[in-house]
Amino acid sequence: MVINMEDKISFCPTCGEGTLGLEEIEESSSDECIKTCYYSCGHKHTKISISTTILVKAGLTKTVSRTGDKKSAGKHQAHEIEERYKENDKDCHGRLTLEFIYINHKDTPTSVFHVVKYRDSNELKHVDCKYCGNSWKSDSRLPFEDFFSFEFIPEISYPSSFKIQCLKCSAKYEVIK
Repeated sequence: MVINMEDKISFCPTCGEGTLGLEEIEESSSDECIKTCYYSCGHKHTKISISTTILVKAGLTKTVSRTGDKKSAGKHQAHEIEERYKENDKDCHGRLTLEFIYINHKDTPTSVFHVVKYRDSNELKHVDCKYCGNSWKSDSRLPFEDFFSFEFIPEISYPSSFKIQCLKCSAKYEVIK
C-alpha cells in the first residue's frame, strides 16, 4: 500500500530539513507490518512492527488443608492434606493427575500416604505408604485390597470422612467429620 503525504507535513527525523513525501506499508501474514517513509532530503526510514500475542495460563497447582489442634511444638496439626494438580502424567503424557498427600501427625509414628488419581476418570493410579514403602499401582493388575484398606463414610460427611490403612505396617489416616 502506497500513501502520498501531500496534505500532512512531517519532517525528516534524521536531518529535520526534508519533508515526508511517500509512505509504504507492507503487511505480512505473520502479524508483521513494515512501514517505509521516504523524505525529500533523500533519507529513508523503515519501521517494523510486530504484533505479538501472549498466552497467560493460570491455574491451581497445590492446596494444603490442616485440621485438629496444633501440637505443643506448634509445627504440625493433627491431619494435613496436600493436593497437587499435575498437567502431564509421567507414564501417560498429556493426562491430568491429582496427587494427594495425607499426613496423620496424631498417631506415633506419623503416617503418610501418597495417592495419585487421574482427573478425567477419577481412577486411582497408585497409592504409597511412605512409612514402610508399601505400594500399589493400577498397572500391576494386583488387587488394591491386598495392600491397603480403604473405607469411605459418606453418611457422615462426604468426601471428608474416610479411612486408609496400610496392611503391611498398619499405618493409618482417618478423618471423621
